[in-house]
Amino acid sequence: MPAWTIGELKARGDLAIAGVTNQVTIPVRILPTADRKLKLSGSFRLRMTDFEIEPPSPPFLPIRTGNEVKISFEWMVAPRVGAESKESQSELVPLELHLPAPVFGRLATDLPLGPEVEPRPDSPRPPMLVPAGLKNLARNARTSCRAR
Repeated sequence: MPAWTIGELKARGDLAIAGVTNQVTIPVRILPTADRKLKLSGSFRLRMTDFEIEPPSPPFLPIRTGNEVKISFEWMVAPRVGAESKESQSELVPLELHLPAPVFGRLATDLPLGPEVEPRPDSPRPPMLVPAGLKNLARNARTSCRAR
């Protein structure tokens, strides 16, 4: 599996739990796999009381649970079997990426692995395949970044 992401996005929608619906915004990471699937993953926190759920407190134990719950997910998505014909597969071409030069000379090798730090790949990442004729609208666009 390549250790790079297509991107991160924020999914907004309604989440219904125990008959109560609230709007939520969930960060989602998109990671392509070597077998032409996409892995979507993320995590977010919510409070049980926002969904009118009282945090459990078992009467027979001297403990109380917190109100906050962390929800983590990982989905694998792939084209439907038979959905792609051999003709449509042959129309896929590698996406040309013109990336800026690295800022740092080398990458840290002693970072602890975790949900935000993936293992360093042993080989170069495979090219992302896109339909022939796709135009990169972001290329040469003005970009900026600011800290909040």
